[in-house]
Amino acid sequence: MSAVKTQFLKVKDGNEIAYQILNENGKKRPLVMIMGLTGVKENWGEFSRLLSKDRPVLIFDNRAIGESKPSSTSEESKWYDITLDSMAKDTASLIESQGWKEVDLLGWSMGGFILQNLVVSMMKKPSNYSFRVKRIVLCATSARTPEGSPLVSALLQIPQRKVNPSAGERVEVAKERLKLLTTIMRLNFSEEFVANHKSEIDNLAKENAKYRIPFRVVKQQLIATGGFDFRQDLHLLKDIPTLVLHGSGDRILLQEGSKELLKSIPNSTEAIIGDGKYGHYFFKEHDFVETVLNHLDSTPRSKL
Repeated sequence: MSAVKTQFLKVKDGNEIAYQILNENGKKRPLVMIMGLTGVKENWGEFSRLLSKDRPVLIFDNRAIGESKPSSTSEESKWYDITLDSMAKDTASLIESQGWKEVDLLGWSMGGFILQNLVVSMMKKPSNYSFRVKRIVLCATSARTPEGSPLVSALLQIPQRKVNPSAGERVEVAKERLKLLTTIMRLNFSEEFVANHKSEIDNLAKENAKYRIPFRVVKQQLIATGGFDFRQDLHLLKDIPTLVLHGSGDRILLQEGSKELLKSIPNSTEAIIGDGKYGHYFFKEHDFVETVLNHLDSTPRSKL
């Protein structure tokens, strides 16, 4: 299989969003996958490929992370306007750039926050958008800012960036970076999985260290996830079939977040993944792909 080409879309504020389209000529409705905090498009791995069997699947790097390029102004100031609003607008711009009129959306973790922001905005002002969302998949996410997440505690340990570091300091920074990425990666899996696959997970962290994940960007992503609450607006999604997925061993976002989503979205169904085995980063496993595909391909329930 030939490598998928990375393309770039320059959005209104000058940021360039890096994206790839798997199975560009697929016949079924396109799926857009929205990545979470600290994540890059490569993290979707085999999951995105399996979902693209019969449909185009668009994966991308959120602004200023991975291959996405900050505008010259934001790079100079080191402020990238990373908010749920700006990332939702980036997602909409990517969809509109393809000329797609109908899409499905899948959001993981912070990507689920971005997804909710976008779709609620669309329901309130549909004339501002040239496309419609037909199916939603919310993975390991919640309707409001989560409380007490160990991920937040880990990210607060991000070291201050040194100005003009020496060679020795750069080596130490790289070590600290890998240590933090390893901590984050372990938190993404259930305790049971970590106990049995520690070396495999640590190798994933080393792989992630190859990608551009600036800690100053991660800090701004973390700030962006504070203080939101979509619960009062999620009734607007009543006509969009929504699947809520959650790993039963998730330590970053507890299942209470999914329960609130199910309570707030009238047309939603739930799928809990695993018996304590799967954590936050459960899409590394493939035994729930059929559940997602069945949801994307399902016939809407008739209205009474």
